Amino acid sequence: MRFRGFIVAAMGVLAVAPLAAQKKGQIEIGGFGRYTGYPDSYIVRGPDDNRLGAGGRLGYFLSDHLGLEVDGSFNPTDLAADQPNVPSTIGARSRPLMYNPWNLRGVYNFGSGSVRPMLGAGVNYTKLTKGIEESGVGVGALAGLRLNPVSWASLRLEGTADIIPSGFNDESNLYLGAQAGLSLLIGTGCDHSGDMIGIRPTSAELAPGGSQAFMAEATYCGKPDAVVYRLNGPG
Repeated sequence: MRFRGFIVAAMGVLAVAPLAAQKKGQIEIGGFGRYTGYPDSYIVRGPDDNRLGAGGRLGYFLSDHLGLEVDGSFNPTDLAADQPNVPSTIGARSRPLMYNPWNLRGVYNFGSGSVRPMLGAGVNYTKLTKGIEESGVGVGALAGLRLNPVSWASLRLEGTADIIPSGFNDESNLYLGAQAGLSLLIGTGCDHSGDMIGIRPTSAELAPGGSQAFMAEATYCGKPDAVVYRLNGPG
């Protein structure tokens, strides 16, 4: 008795890794809104909307997971009146303050799905102007989530902490931030035009007890990938 074996090869049986939301060589350009928690070295006048600011970022992916980015933001607020360590506030109802932090950091993006946790660390430069004229260098950290609704854009939700060891009033200044923003991802996208599945031979006739070797190869996004296939036939 003879039987014919057929290869069933379809998209449903092609085992491929999902396309990572970010790829090595991509450029990230984005903007964000920010809420700032100020240090205790000086007093910021309420309400909470006096702590809102906005900024932008530029990044480059060194790998599918690790990126290098720079960001900066402008955060206008007001100083409370009559602070002994802030001469400009003496006798004034309030004084404006501009907080302008810049960060250069590495950011590691975990996983490869539509939701990716992030951790980052780097150096910080902080400049205060108007009511206080001060600048300092410190370290910064970031933790958050990257949401990828499409391959070319990300929503980012993150918390930041910047420490200036010798900040205003010669004290260690801690600035905390909550940021939410949108980023565009440019370059090295995959259009799948070169994706392929190849199986040789596509069919075979086998005698009882016989065997047949098959070769299978696949390309996904320009890279070799794995193929899963099955045999069926009468007999």
